[in-house]
Amino acid sequence: MMEKYEMIRIQDHKELITQAAGWFHQKWGIPKEAYLNSMEECVRNQDNGDRYTLSCNRP
Repeated sequence: MMEKYEMIRIQDHKELITQAAGWFHQKWGIPKEAYLNSMEECVRNQDNGDRYTLSCNRP
């Protein structure tokens, strides 16, 4: 059975910011705080063109 993935915008799922920042930190070694700040700024300024998109494995 193939797994299904859903593309979601962090702006639409603010509850995932902490988890996503932790994943990016572990993957790339950039401080988690930097990702948290960037994602929170992205959510506050939704019209600036900056976006985070996550690929989530959904059952």
